[in-house]
Amino acid sequence: MTLYALARQACGPIVECGVGSGFSTLALLAGAAEAGLPVTSYDVHAGTRDAALGTIGLGADDARLRRWAFHARASHEGAADWPDGTLGLLFLDTTHFYTDTRRELGAWAPRMHPRGVICGHDYLLHLDPLWRATGVMRAVDEFVSASGERYELVVHRRDHGLFMLLPRADERRYDDDRRRYDDRQHENDRRYDDRDHYKKKKRRSFLDDLFEFD
Repeated sequence: MTLYALARQACGPIVECGVGSGFSTLALLAGAAEAGLPVTSYDVHAGTRDAALGTIGLGADDARLRRWAFHARASHEGAADWPDGTLGLLFLDTTHFYTDTRRELGAWAPRMHPRGVICGHDYLLHLDPLWRATGVMRAVDEFVSASGERYELVVHRRDHGLFMLLPRADERRYDDDRRRYDDRQHENDRRYDDRDHYKKKKRRSFLDDLFEFD
């Protein structure tokens, strides 16, 4: 999953805004466990925590919950809990309305580490006739434009569009990751050449690996 990969590569604490059913929380916790990082979630509905745990099947004694903190408060208010320049990954999935998304981006942007990644669901939700009033795309596009050259916007179109704002200051690190990934793929291709069912195996790019969903 993309969120799992982003959490596993995060350079600092992870924040989730909007818990919902909890499946995104589960992916973030899985990646955070490998990275040794905490996950903090904000949701205005206090009952969301227990409902999400029931949906994703995590018991109270699950080790992954030791690194998870839940706060029943508006996501933009949660930004006050963090010092500037500290967060490695921010995931937004709240109301999807333009004013809320814009306010959230404005509140959390100063808290991001220079190598931190901002991502969120439903960038393309407004294309659904039932959700035309939403404005994630507009808010994100305006934020990217106002941020100058800081972020590169990447959108995965599946499931109403997952957007990622990758820090341009960190392009060298991502290029290094791509090269390491390609080197591994070269080695795998060489080993697989002797096996008939892998002879037509296609090599994937670094971003394709991020976009893999379970």
